[in-house]
Parts: sequence; structure tokens; C-alpha cells
Amino acid sequence: MGSSLAEVISIDQEKCVNCYVCIAACPVKFCNDASGDGLVVNHAMCIGCGECVRVCTHEARTVLDDTPAFLRDLGREKMVAVVAPAVACAFPGRTLNLNGWLRARGVSAVFDVSFGAELTVKSYLEHMKADSPSCVIAQPCPAIVNFVELYAPELIPHLAPADSPMLHAMKMIKRFHPDLAHHKIVVVSPCLAKKREYVEVGMGDYNVTMKELSDYFQREGIRLGDFPAVEFTNPPAERAVLFSSPGGLLRTVARWKGGADTRARKIEGPSVVYPYLKTLKQSVKEGVAPQLVDCLNCDHGCNGGTATPARDLSPDRLEHEVEKRSRAMQEGYRKSGPGAEARTRKSLEKLLDAYWEPGLYTRSYTDRSADNIIRTPSEAELKAVYGSMGKHTAADLYNCSACGYNSCEGMAVAIFNGINKPEHCAHFIMDENQKLIDRINARAMQDEEIASIDRSTRDLSTNMQSISGNIDELNTSIAEISRDVQQSKSVAEEASRNVDDSGEAFSGLQAASQEIPDVLQFINDTVDNLSLLALNAKIEAARAGDAGKGFDVVATEVKGLADSTAGAVVRIREITEKIVSASKNVNQAMDALRGYVTTLEEYQVSIAAAVEQQSTNTHNASGLLQDLSGAVADIHANLSRVAEG
Repeated sequence: MGSSLAEVISIDQEKCVNCYVCIAACPVKFCNDASGDGLVVNHAMCIGCGECVRVCTHEARTVLDDTPAFLRDLGREKMVAVVAPAVACAFPGRTLNLNGWLRARGVSAVFDVSFGAELTVKSYLEHMKADSPSCVIAQPCPAIVNFVELYAPELIPHLAPADSPMLHAMKMIKRFHPDLAHHKIVVVSPCLAKKREYVEVGMGDYNVTMKELSDYFQREGIRLGDFPAVEFTNPPAERAVLFSSPGGLLRTVARWKGGADTRARKIEGPSVVYPYLKTLKQSVKEGVAPQLVDCLNCDHGCNGGTATPARDLSPDRLEHEVEKRSRAMQEGYRKSGPGAEARTRKSLEKLLDAYWEPGLYTRSYTDRSADNIIRTPSEAELKAVYGSMGKHTAADLYNCSACGYNSCEGMAVAIFNGINKPEHCAHFIMDENQKLIDRINARAMQDEEIASIDRSTRDLSTNMQSISGNIDELNTSIAEISRDVQQSKSVAEEASRNVDDSGEAFSGLQAASQEIPDVLQFINDTVDNLSLLALNAKIEAARAGDAGKGFDVVATEVKGLADSTAGAVVRIREITEKIVSASKNVNQAMDALRGYVTTLEEYQVSIAAAVEQQSTNTHNASGLLQDLSGAVADIHANLSRVAEG
């Protein structure tokens, strides 16, 4: 395992929304860890292509840049600057004015990396001439180098064993400008990954990206046109200023003899270059690989690099500035007269020979494949991961790319390696959401049923309250009936006693009436005797004559009294018989009344018992209703708690 790669990307977790566009843009995918609440980068597996920074619209991903440190140290540290060829696009028409600003801020010297590119081409050609490699992969792009070291180590023998143009420029300074050898080196770069390159070889101190420098100028109101145009410290480059454009390396190589460009390939852009590199080893084995591969990470080359303000310009606009500078640089070297082209090339060769030494710009590479910690799951393991994602048949493998891996298998590999989780699968989320919707709908139906039951319990409670009120009124009525029954019973009992008393009185009267005939018979017998006595007295008075006249009068009166008494006796007998008959009738009526009163008493007793039983029943019903009302209240409370969740 080699030394750790420098961190070149920063993530602001507060701005990251987990949209996974960064994963989708990333050529290697698995350097992004989405297993937590926010995405993090495994810098040891990141190739530094910068695609994630380019596509992040939330400004969550930014370039780790040394501009603040550079600005802080200006005037305090001795510095030299090396400026990449893409400066022509980043500051069009103001390339030399940028040099003027740097010198005005205390930078001792400014070198053009384009001249380092001239030296790089010489290094390539020397290698191809001396070693006759089957295929050489150009390595000006640090992202390409990182990819090969991490993910295609089988191609390491094919990487050009020479430094990049940037490092050629740095080593040239160290070797041929001893007065500047101990100065800190400021790298004005269009690329965030450049820092890894010079950290790896221990040269370079500040990666000042053109984007950050441009932003600084805008913030501070600095106009490069206000500074003088200052030439680079190194000799001028010729057509190697084209290095920042796709195919620029090949056009520079074509200037020299050997026809190396006849078996060359120009390829750029993350969507094509990395898949191509994965197949290159097989092409080498088959003998169909090009002799030189001019490959760059960015679609528009370094002109549209990951850290240049010109990245969003059209390739025509970008290359127009570079081509304009190339023509001017070539014109500066062009000789006139017979053999001008040969003499121009000879002059350039002599210049480059002065700054090139065998072994000075040699570079080796590190196999970093051990840092690629991603394990490939077996079929069984892959199936298990699919199951955790809710994918059980081939029809479930949508390959929708919403996760950023472009395939369900890619997502499954990430989950298997613990750098993602099933919850981030769009269709898993949709399935879970559907399940949630179904549960919500079921809960809604349940809630409706609960609401219906609740309404029913409320109605039942209201009805029970109404029934309870009716029972209370019935209890009141029963109590009143009970009191009336008790009073009626008392009246009936009193009537019964009165009937009994009246019956006894009538019985006594009847008994007395039955004695009257005997008395009347006695009176009648007495009257008969008196009549007989009066008759005898009258006879005796007649016999006595006048002496008996007074006695006759008495006898006559006695007889009249006897006759009157006999008539009264007859009337009394008649009345007595009527009284006796009436007494019998009254006695019979009293017997009937006594029976009625007795029956009434029995009814009163039955009614009182029934009223008492009804009172007991209604009190029991009232108690049951109270218990039921409490139970209904409990049901309502429980339903409310269920409804509240």
C-alpha cells in the first residue's frame, strides 16, 4: 500500500441533501460512502476527477484549495509560481498580466508549464525510442494516474515513466535555477488533483486553482488589466501550449520525426476514458493497442478543468484562446528563408536539450489497488443483498440509476461493502412508501370504523342517559304509586274494619229484630187479655148500672187502648218484618262487601309486592346502566387513544 492520497474534496454536510448526483457522476462510484446520514468521501479511493464538484448544485462539495494560505504567505515567504497552459482560457488576453500581478505581490519568478510540456514530450519520445514500449499512456492528468494506480494497476507498466508537464517545470526550476531552488512553489492550476501529484514527489507548496484566484479577484475588485504584462521567466514554449486542449499532446508530438502520432489515440471525458482504460490491457495483449494514448479526465481537457472559471464555456470558445496563443508562440519560433522549418525545429531541439537530462524527469508509480477495499459479492451474497432491497425477481431489477450506481447490481455491491443501505434505493423507498400508504389507508379505514364506533358509543351513551332519566322518572312514579298503594291499603284495611264493625252491628240488630216478634206476641197477648178484661168490665158495669157507668167508661177506654195497641202491634210487626228483611239484605251486602274488601286487600298486597319488586328492578337497572355508562366511557377513552396513535 502506498502513501495516502491527499484530500482534494471537501463536503459540507449541512448543504448535502443526499441527492446522489455525485455518485452518478463519479467514475469509480465506491469512493462515496452513503451509509450514514450524509455522504462522505473515502479519499484513499477517490481519483480526484472533480466530477462530483461539477454536478453538485447545492454547493455541498468544494475543492480543497490552498489559495487562502498562499495569500496569507505572500510577502512573508519566498515564492515562485508555475502557471498551467489553461491560463489562456481562465484569464483570456490577460495571461501575462497575471504574471504582472504575481510579481507585484512579491512572487520572485513565474514559469510557464507549457515549457514543461515541451520537455515532457521529449521525455516521452526518448522513452519510446529507447524502450520501444507496446503502449504508452500519457499522464499529464493526475486523475488518470490515480485511476490506474487504484483500479487498473495492470496498466502501471504502460504509464509514461516521466513526470507531468507541471513536475517537469518544477524540477527544471530546482535543477537549472539554483537561486530559486529553495523558494516555495505556487502552482496556478485548473485541476484540483494536481496537489496529489506534487505532494507525491515532495515538490510544490500551494495548489492555487484558477477558479479560486478568479473569485478572489472579483471579490477584491482586482483588474488584471491594471497590471503590466510580464513575460514568463523560462524560455517560451512553442506548440506545447496546446497541451491543455484535447489532442494537444499528439499535435506537439507530431512536430517531431518518428510518426508516433500515426498509432495514437486521443480520448477524454470521464464517461469514456475510464471504461476505455479498463479494456486497454486486453488491447495490448491482442496487439491492437495504440502506441501512445493521449487521455484526459475532463471533457474539454484542462481548458475546462475541474477548478477553472472557464469550465462552462463552449469548447470552441475555450480552444479559440489556446489556438490563438499557440499561433503566436509558433510565430515567435518560426525561422524564415530556406529550410526554415528544419532550422526552427533544430533551434527548439537545442533549447530543450539545454533543459533536459536523462533521469532528471523520471517518475515511478505506486500500486494502490490495496486501497480499493471493495469486495465483489458472490451470487449467493448478491441475492441476499437484493432480498434486503426488496428485489426478489429479475423484474425487480429496474436499473433506474436513482441511487447513482447506474445499476441495481452496483447498488447491491455498495450495500454489501457497507457504504450504502437499502433505504437509499428509490424503488425500495417507493415500495416502503406504498406499504406505508396502505397502512395509512388501512388506518384511515380503521379510524373511520373507530369514529363510527365512537359515534355509536356516544349515541349509546346519550340513549343510556335518556333511559337512565326515564328510569329515574319511573322510580319516582313507582315511589308515588307505592305511597298511593300503601295509602289505599290503609284505607282498605280501615274499610274492612268498618265493614266488620257494621256487620257486627247489623248482626246485633238482626238478632234484636228477631226478638221483637216475641215481644209483640207478648204485647198482643196482653192486648187480648186487656180486651177480654175490658169486655168483662163492661159486662160488669152494665150489671152495675149507673154505679158502673164510670167503670164502663174506663172499660171502654181500656178496650180502645187495647184495640189501638193491637193495631200498633200489627204495624210494628210489619215494620219489624221489614227491618228483619232489610237486616238480612244488609247483612248479605255486608258479607259481600267484606269479601270485596278482603279481595281488595289481597290486591293491594299483590300490588305493593309488585311495586316493591319493580322498584328493586328499576334500581338494579339504574345500577347496570351506570356500570354500562362507565364501560362506554372507557371504550370512548380507549378509542380516543387509538385514534391519536
